Amino acid sequence: MIMNSNICSTSQQVFHRRTRRGKLMRITNERYARNDCYFGFLQGKSMDSDLLHSTIEEKGVKQILVLDTNVVIHHIDAFESSDMANIMIVLSQTLLSEARKLNSSIFKRLTSLLSDVNKYFVFYPNELSLNTFNPRYDYFDI
Repeated sequence: MIMNSNICSTSQQVFHRRTRRGKLMRITNERYARNDCYFGFLQGKSMDSDLLHSTIEEKGVKQILVLDTNVVIHHIDAFESSDMANIMIVLSQTLLSEARKLNSSIFKRLTSLLSDVNKYFVFYPNELSLNTFNPRYDYFDI
């Protein structure tokens, strides 16, 4: 078990699966929610409220967009253009994992946009953040 002061909540998903030989195998998936994710990561730096406000004020960010996977896949060329210089775009962990499964070239383009210093693409780890963590409850056992 991981012992860390930043972990605030855990969730377990347990299921059973049969092996090729017919034996029963128990599989446990654990998820840990953290409270140190703040507002995500901008160009590799953890973004707290001070960095968010200073970036918005100093750089003249006009809008903050939180995008869906389908929007990103169909309009990736628009996000790479120079017209998006004053817009902060939030890419969630779920969006990146879906883009990775659907189209590897778009995933590579998104990761290059996350490291671009001229644009404001923020990575938000929604599956690890305590603010967006949704624990699973077992109401009954089968």
